[in-house]
Amino acid sequence: MFDYWIPNALITSMMTIIGWGILIGAVCYVYRKQTEKPVIWKMTIILYIGLFCFNFSFMVSETPVKIAILPLGVWILILVFGKRKERWKVYRPFAWLGFFGNYIFLITTLLSILVQSLLYPTDKVETFLAELNNPGILLIHPSGKQAVLNKELFIESLSFWEIGKMDTQQWYYESFPEIKEEEWEEEEQMPHQTMERFPYILLGATPKWGIGYESTIYMERDGKGMLISTEKGQYYFRSSESVLKGGTD
Repeated sequence: MFDYWIPNALITSMMTIIGWGILIGAVCYVYRKQTEKPVIWKMTIILYIGLFCFNFSFMVSETPVKIAILPLGVWILILVFGKRKERWKVYRPFAWLGFFGNYIFLITTLLSILVQSLLYPTDKVETFLAELNNPGILLIHPSGKQAVLNKELFIESLSFWEIGKMDTQQWYYESFPEIKEEEWEEEEQMPHQTMERFPYILLGATPKWGIGYESTIYMERDGKGMLISTEKGQYYFRSSESVLKGGTD
């Protein structure tokens, strides 16, 4: 069946409403055109059952997308109506409208992904730090040293932060510098972490309104990197100048 609703996502919510509006409009059009009118509550159930289908699922920009392939709901209704062909003729258009409604939601989902990427680009740090209310940092790991955020420099430099690539394997070996991989593979537990690359968390930052998900922002120990973690994924940004006072390099 369909599953396109993402809570608190402005674009997705609007596109979902538009999709339902198109489907309801199509139902009203077919209803008015029919000579023999169906019972409205039965028609609604038929439409809902028609939405059921076998589908092919895949990811587009970290969003699940489903393409309806086989009309499972329509097949079920054909079996239910059996020999009552005259009644089936009345309700059949609404069963198929339900099935093709999946394609309406598919189109609105793809459009929402496109609009979302235009309004909320994940390669721009301003998407995740749209509003700053007395920003600061909090030390969250004992391997880091006490430091403070250079607020003026941080705010002024936001437009210069660029998306970067992070070597997770190197990050691991930086976190566990005294232990080799072959030594801990035989152990039952992971080794004790001695050096955290992102020992600070950024406070006082709010993403763009309507983005649809919260983010946690970690500050790199050298003050030149930020790791933004969301339910959609992680994004790493780098700056040429440190925005921390104190801490470690």
